[in-house]
Amino acid sequence: MPRFPDDVEYLRGYVDVVENGPDSPVTFEREGTDAMLLRAKVGTGQAILVQETYDPAWQARSNGRRLPVRADIMGFMVVEAPPGEHQIRLAFVTPAENRVGWVLTGISLLFLAALAADGMPVRKH
Repeated sequence: MPRFPDDVEYLRGYVDVVENGPDSPVTFEREGTDAMLLRAKVGTGQAILVQETYDPAWQARSNGRRLPVRADIMGFMVVEAPPGEHQIRLAFVTPAENRVGWVLTGISLLFLAALAADGMPVRKH
């Protein structure tokens, strides 16, 4: 990410490559909020830029093979695919620590509800 005035030249180079780079169109189809399907022809030395914020939980697969996904200088995703025609499915796979957090939150809420119910006075009519 550019942070200093000197970074402007690097940013100009980045924008030039993104906007005026090789004419290699990619078709893009969303499959909900956590997945997308890309179709692309990748040339030698090329990668696929996906202007979606990078997170290590994003996984890319093509023909049953996992492809590397990394962050570019602007924090977007870059999918490294070998040369050729590809249909790539990008999916955000919820990390295990998030699932553990959901379970612990649920248990905590149940515990708090039980404490609140136990401490409530019972009215007799």
